[in-house]
Amino acid sequence: MPRGAIPALQNLLEIELEGRYETAITKPVTGSTSIKVVAQNFERLAFSISNYGPYDVVLSPDGESISGSGFVVGAGGGMMSVNWREDILLPGLSWFASSVDGASNLLVVELIRYLGV
Repeated sequence: MPRGAIPALQNLLEIELEGRYETAITKPVTGSTSIKVVAQNFERLAFSISNYGPYDVVLSPDGESISGSGFVVGAGGGMMSVNWREDILLPGLSWFASSVDGASNLLVVELIRYLGV
């Protein structure tokens, strides 16, 4: 890559989003009690949640992520992604997760509008 050039993906995202962005990566661990895995943020444009743990995880924006009342993300590599273009305001809401059968590991990647200088 030539000196001073920005990577292609960054360039394309900045064009598409009409501005700069930043990412946030977290690795929460779920259990039988619902935990917040993504805090409310209406500057967030998209996020993905990958379940690389041994148990299915239930995700919900209402804080009641128990079996039967949310989106199930399968164990061992299941993934859910949410973006502003397809899901309107869902990326901005808080999201909660639980895994009734035992602890499971998640990878959360968020794309957030950059508000810095």
